[in-house]
Amino acid sequence: MSKFLLTCFFCLCFASFSHAQLTAKDTEPKAMELLNKFLEALLIEDADASAKALLPLVHKSLMNDNGDDLTRDLRSFSFKKAHGNARFYQSPVRVTRVRKTDSRTAIGYGDSAEKGRIEDYFIAKKQGVNGMPAPVQIFFPANGGEPKIAYMGSL
Repeated sequence: MSKFLLTCFFCLCFASFSHAQLTAKDTEPKAMELLNKFLEALLIEDADASAKALLPLVHKSLMNDNGDDLTRDLRSFSFKKAHGNARFYQSPVRVTRVRKTDSRTAIGYGDSAEKGRIEDYFIAKKQGVNGMPAPVQIFFPANGGEPKIAYMGSL
């Protein structure tokens, strides 16, 4: 029985180290600036104006073919949820932790395809609001370009 418990302990330790968990102090300044602009845009009451304000902040794979709006699916689901819940999160944004997601080295498809890395930035809710911090995925292009929001559906 003790061998089993010891094995379980080592497995748990390995699993927790296999996903690079970073603390909030490991945040990149450009990512923090992006997250604050992202939350400001989501807090715009009018949904259409809010979506338009997000366009410069999101990866091109989240935009329609013309690049003048978010994709229809994003508007109907992830954006709708994030827009409705943004008021529950601290502004300016407070990052509780950062998780590197090394499993992907690219994002998008066809014309929107781009190499880079994605990290989950967990943002805290306001004081007194129940719930866990929400991950927002940020894409960092391999070419050194500006980071962009890659996923907002957990907000």
